[in-house]
Amino acid sequence: MSELNSTFALEQLTAIARKYEELEFVLMFTPIFGYEVPAELYIKFRNALLADDVENPDHRVDENAERIASYDSDTRTISVDVTAIEQALEDPTTAPNLLIEMLGAFGRHLHALFESELSALDPMPELLGAEEVGENYAAMLSLFDSTPETGTQFGHYTNAEQTSPLVLDLSAAPDLESLLPQESDTPIIKPRFGAGTGNGSENSFGHESIELVLKDVGFTELECKAIYFGNWLRDHSQLVDPKIIRTANFNREHPWQLPREAITKIVDIFAYEEFISLQDTDEGREAYRVTNEMLGVYRPSEHIDNPTNLSENPVDPQLIDEDFERLVRPGDEATQVNPNTSKKHHIDSAESYMRHKLFEAAEHGKTPDGMRCFGEALHVLEDYFAHSNFVELSLIKQGHDVLPWTTTNEEYRHSLPIVTGLFSALDVIASIVEPLGKILFSTEDPKDKRQPGYRSRADKALLLVLSEQEDLRWYTAMRAVLLIRDGIHDNPLVRFSSRLLWAIGKPSRLVSQIMNAYLQRALLKVGEVVHDHQTALGDPNTEPGVDPTHTQLSKDHDDHPFHALAARLAQWAVLEVGRKMQAIWEKDDVETIDWIELQDLASNFLIHPNDSEWQDDIVAAWAATNAQAIEDGKSASYFERHHARELEQSKQRVKDLSSNPDFQPIKLNESFRNTFPLF
Repeated sequence: MSELNSTFALEQLTAIARKYEELEFVLMFTPIFGYEVPAELYIKFRNALLADDVENPDHRVDENAERIASYDSDTRTISVDVTAIEQALEDPTTAPNLLIEMLGAFGRHLHALFESELSALDPMPELLGAEEVGENYAAMLSLFDSTPETGTQFGHYTNAEQTSPLVLDLSAAPDLESLLPQESDTPIIKPRFGAGTGNGSENSFGHESIELVLKDVGFTELECKAIYFGNWLRDHSQLVDPKIIRTANFNREHPWQLPREAITKIVDIFAYEEFISLQDTDEGREAYRVTNEMLGVYRPSEHIDNPTNLSENPVDPQLIDEDFERLVRPGDEATQVNPNTSKKHHIDSAESYMRHKLFEAAEHGKTPDGMRCFGEALHVLEDYFAHSNFVELSLIKQGHDVLPWTTTNEEYRHSLPIVTGLFSALDVIASIVEPLGKILFSTEDPKDKRQPGYRSRADKALLLVLSEQEDLRWYTAMRAVLLIRDGIHDNPLVRFSSRLLWAIGKPSRLVSQIMNAYLQRALLKVGEVVHDHQTALGDPNTEPGVDPTHTQLSKDHDDHPFHALAARLAQWAVLEVGRKMQAIWEKDDVETIDWIELQDLASNFLIHPNDSEWQDDIVAAWAATNAQAIEDGKSASYFERHHARELEQSKQRVKDLSSNPDFQPIKLNESFRNTFPLF
């Protein structure tokens, strides 16, 4: 009578229990058996393995088998087809398939054990079916355990003649690349006017596409990229916002809060890939490494934003970090209009910042530092046309009755003053939540992830976020999952599994889905903590003293009726300032710089349109062919609909950041969430 002895599956599982911590072990088991199984069951089972308190099921040889390996839950016995055994002895290249089938039967054995344990619960949690569990188990264990190699013994077969070891021969393992799908890139979230180049259409602009006009005055494409780097930094400094900076009194209920240094590192990860062409220049990586000093923090003056804080119980941002600008409350001088210039006083701070950056750029010359400072100055210049009512007042100057987003006051030199917008919930989502979400939830070509040691920017960013949490179990688990992913190339056994693709994707997807689901809620909370004050304050077009929101004024979106006009004005201004800076850098002599002329570059543009004429022809030419846009600009209801639609779409974009067509959202049970809270 023939016999089969094998302790391989139990020894393999025991070794995994010893190698991995509780969370990694549970993350491995959860997708195998189903998401309703309490985490405590897996932990209890792991402890039993560590105590050598799990019995190995009996194995027997089946002379009339219907399948290679089956399992009888009544007798707790694994039966293996004698033909498959003898074939593996004769041709060891078939042994991997035999082992995979035996692991599947062992998985069905565990299914029976767990089902017995769970039957005492009311209601009884639902396990996946035994057959599905078996396939899942064989694939997942082959993934987590990469130690089997050619020559590994996984059992002994005894017949009337002799006892023979069952030995793996993995030389016939399929090529991994041939088993993986050739997927294309997942489309990224549609860019907004701001960082980037718009959506690619003729009338869609971002800061980078606006600055391409610098080529017309002699800047090279690489120099334009180096200049845009400074501009890009100003956009991303908005991530270093008082609402998401962690203080000494860190509240665990605010998981979006991170140390300033961590956010800076996340931005640096993103910057490295965004500006990869600059990393290969003579100056090298260090010239473009994002530091705390280089990135800075969110300062309203760098974006022409209205700095007024309308919260009932405001927190002084300088108590969080001294680099933030001071707290500005309603009635503060900065919120008032200067009657001589017909501009809000706070715009003077933006002009001062732009002037300072132009001076720095001139002093540094055409170096990485100089071009970065120049880009930072241009960011303010470009934002002036997008974030103020300069465009609207320029149209009104020519007789078009568009909404001015302010009311008249005859005490000012120009009765309709220049104003900029307050930040509302929508603006927080647009400037903080979406950019951060794009980094954390970014999707890159899966083929890159197949390379051992590869870490996407999402991987790096998530590791940074997890490393800053009080409970480091998730950080350890994420690192373990990434190492498992690295080992796929050197793991031939898993290639014999029919569920290869399921196995290699499941652990990392489980981690990312849990992270995504939680961070989605956390990021949305950022928007929720900022009230849309405009609803409560009234209509800035009819009620004196009411400030517009950034969303109402901002022409960043390419669906705003004045988006293209704002961009064209910005291009003209950038061209003029660029021409002057190019001339200064070509002389390469600080002693010859006309500092007064350079100072006027800022003050000549950040002014009331009634005090300048350069824009008149541009505005007139645009207005002659955009009658419908002008009509839209007259309608308060148009902007109300636009605001409501954009708010809903922005929230939906945040939800979509973690969507993936390959799997459905996982609903983890309360046991898991309580046992392994993310934050």
